Amino acid sequence: MKQIQWDIEIKLFLPNNTLVVYPDENKDEFIENPNFKVIRECLNIDIDITDWYNKCIQIALGKMELQKIEIYYSSDEESYILLDNYRDPYDELDLIGIGVKTTSELGEQVRKLTRILNDESPYNINYCEGCNSVFKLYPIDEKTKGRYKEPQKSEYLDGKEIKIIKSR
Repeated sequence: MKQIQWDIEIKLFLPNNTLVVYPDENKDEFIENPNFKVIRECLNIDIDITDWYNKCIQIALGKMELQKIEIYYSSDEESYILLDNYRDPYDELDLIGIGVKTTSELGEQVRKLTRILNDESPYNINYCEGCNSVFKLYPIDEKTKGRYKEPQKSEYLDGKEIKIIKSR
């Protein structure tokens, strides 16, 4: 009997500063959170997190035109990391949506790594694992769309800019 294995999707809602670390609290300099970097490297995904976080700072200062949902694919397009920096007007925690999708082969390792990232955050609002937990809110991934007979929609995406980035 053939064992069925599904891709895994993980959805998190965390403050945007969870993806960076300030090594010296007396300086306004930050680096990528080492735990997030391990997730990226495990999935072979390139993200300039310094540039991305600087955009989040600008959004907090009122530059709402910088808000977007970005999907960063691995070079083999089997995995992705989704970063959603759309800010709710009542959000005081600067929350972001993070979606991670990968194959069943990397699933166990990625699950452990995302749990570490989630657990180190002072405000871990939502953590969800499943085979379609990201796609339900963000029905963007073309590969996953092909598994459904009818088009999938999400009112959350209405009017939002979406950018797809493929790693080399």
